[in-house]
Amino acid sequence: LDMDPELYRELLALFVDNSQKELADLREALSRQDFTRASRLAHSLKGAAVNLGLNGIAEQAESIETAAKKRDAITIDAIAGQVSYEVNEMARLL
Repeated sequence: LDMDPELYRELLALFVDNSQKELADLREALSRQDFTRASRLAHSLKGAAVNLGLNGIAEQAESIETAAKKRDAITIDAIAGQVSYEVNEMARLL
């Protein structure tokens, strides 16, 4: 991405805050078996990650979205745990 490093850092911080909330919402949706909401949250996470060049997280979010369409709660939970770990590590580094 061709932008000022400080601006990028600020955008990453916003991404971390928003992603942590979305991941909590995703887990809540999963507990209610609301796969439509889980898919929407994953789609939102994917878009934000792509915009920041976080392709690994974007791919994981896409996998969550696919699993939600299949109503595969086990896969969603596993991938969401990985994404949550990565986002928390990013927060620690910021």
